[in-house]
Parts: sequence; structure tokens; C-alpha cells
Amino acid sequence: MRTKSKSLSDNEVALFKICLDKEEVIVRDVYEQMLKIEPRSYMTIKTEMDNIVKKGFLKRRKLGPIFIYSSTISKSQFILNVIENMVKNVLDNDLSLMVDFLVKNKHKISYEDLKQFKKLIEKNEKK
Repeated sequence: MRTKSKSLSDNEVALFKICLDKEEVIVRDVYEQMLKIEPRSYMTIKTEMDNIVKKGFLKRRKLGPIFIYSSTISKSQFILNVIENMVKNVLDNDLSLMVDFLVKNKHKISYEDLKQFKKLIEKNEKK
């Protein structure tokens, strides 16, 4: 498997999210799902999925005349990857901006989320 050093484009993220929801997919599956969201040509979808393979987020195997695609990472690993890229590339590694966002949008954070944040902070303070 190739390393996941490259991030995915917005279009690739949309396709990859469809792949994450299923154990295995073929291009036709993804194409049909994308028709509901943002219509694109079948060949565009296939090319983008092959790009995702090159970036290491998907793998594919041949079964007769078709390729079957599956994710190389879990949904939680993917989310962490997206957050790491955002912190690095958008926030210039300044986590205070993310904390500021969370504080300003506290009405959107559940009590359970706050309890989980507290546990994480306490766990990291002990290290």
C-alpha cells in the first residue's frame, strides 16, 4: 500500500465517503450514488477513483472485466487524516483557532461531547 501523504480533493472526498460506507464497491455503485448528489460522467468517477487508489486511500482488485474497490483505512482514520490536514494546511498548526470555534459554537455541542472532551483533556494532562 502506498503512503497517504497526499490529501484528497473535494470531489475525491465525496467519492471516498461513498466507498467508506460499503465494504467493497464497483465504479457503477459510486456513479449511481453520485448521480443523487452531483452528476458527473462515469469516466470522471472512474478516473477519480483510480487517483484515490494512487494516493493510497483505496485499493482495487480485478474480478473478470471489472475492478472492485475497497478502502485501505477506516472511517475514523480518514476523519483523523482530514482533521490533521485541516490543522496543518488551513489553521497553520494553530489549534487555538479550532478551540475558539468550538467555544463560540457551544450551543451545537452536546453534554455528552463536553464530557468526552473533559475526559480527553484529563487523560492528556496525566501524560
